Amino acid sequence: MTIHRPDIQEQTIIIKERRRRFTLGIPVGRWPHYPPTLLTPEGAHLLDSRDIEVCVEKGVGEIINYTDSRYAAAGANIVSRRDTLQCDVVLYPGQLTAKEASLMKHRAVLLTLMRNRDIDIETAGIMLSKSITVIALDYVRDFHGKRPLADILGEVSGRAAITIASSYLSTAAGGKGILLGGVAGVNPCEVVILGTGMSALAAARSAIGLGSIVRLFDNDQYCLRTAISELGAAVIGSTLHPAVLSHALISADIIIATRLNQPFAFDNVMIDNLKQGAVIMDLNDRKGHSAVFPTLRCLDVSKSFQEVDIVSSRVCFINPGNAVPRTAAMAATNDIVPVFDRLFRSGAGLMNVFKTDSGLRGAVMMFGGRIVHPHAAEILGVKCVDISLLLSFS
Repeated sequence: MTIHRPDIQEQTIIIKERRRRFTLGIPVGRWPHYPPTLLTPEGAHLLDSRDIEVCVEKGVGEIINYTDSRYAAAGANIVSRRDTLQCDVVLYPGQLTAKEASLMKHRAVLLTLMRNRDIDIETAGIMLSKSITVIALDYVRDFHGKRPLADILGEVSGRAAITIASSYLSTAAGGKGILLGGVAGVNPCEVVILGTGMSALAAARSAIGLGSIVRLFDNDQYCLRTAISELGAAVIGSTLHPAVLSHALISADIIIATRLNQPFAFDNVMIDNLKQGAVIMDLNDRKGHSAVFPTLRCLDVSKSFQEVDIVSSRVCFINPGNAVPRTAAMAATNDIVPVFDRLFRSGAGLMNVFKTDSGLRGAVMMFGGRIVHPHAAEILGVKCVDISLLLSFS
């Protein structure tokens, strides 16, 4: 009996195209006082796995030593700057120009950093006319009421400040040729830190770990008490009493200024009494200027390693975090990806997200063609509209 078996033939399998929820554009950072980029290839891969089409400008990772091929391997598209600005969501740490803002989509979302900077009026006007939603990532609070991205960038800056300052004390950088401490029989260096925030604590921990004597100053006694409790007996804490501070500055090898609740500035007498060769740093972002050391010339640490004779001249170094941009980008990525989950993962729309998530709602600068944050309104000199009113009418 002959059995006829049908021939096995190939059959085409229908593969459905992966549907992307939205596009994310990441232009190359061009502002010297801000991180060049906030997302590493690993972060791009995590967002790609969440069905977000990531588009990065060619060369976005050069300054943090990541090639375009690394981003492409992570699932990102390598495109022009114009293409990144025309995405649904734009991630850019600096300030866009008016021309760049005009390229953005109507009702797009801009994720950026405020960091107490000025806002260009012309750029703001264009974004308002396009109803672009602007969210300051460093203002986003987690469910514990903390600001993770602002804190982690402050921690990077504080750690980098001590590392860089200690290198400036070496002869290779024109310093006196001394170590911070840790050598038996040799007096350790003295470090004066103004402030008790995250960057101040990080700087203090690094200085203590290297064996130096650390003095912490702040006018907020509750913050000072908390800082001393966290750092332990190795740190000496004091309020900003003029006599005590002046005495500490005379013998200080490193002076680091961080954010204070009350404005404070060094006068010429204090600066003239500083030890010869002392390294001065201001971790506050003032776009190339120092409010704490107003009479000193400021130099960006990422560009000024051997531009000045530290022993014979007085300068103020700024932006220590920019000298370690890869670490900053890796740290920022850890906090930015969860923000994307909070903003977009539910698919409920930004209005519903802002209604239910106060930590995100408080970080919105512009929404629905209105200025909705007091800080942004104060800078632009306009009236602030309560975002809750806009959300209630939607």
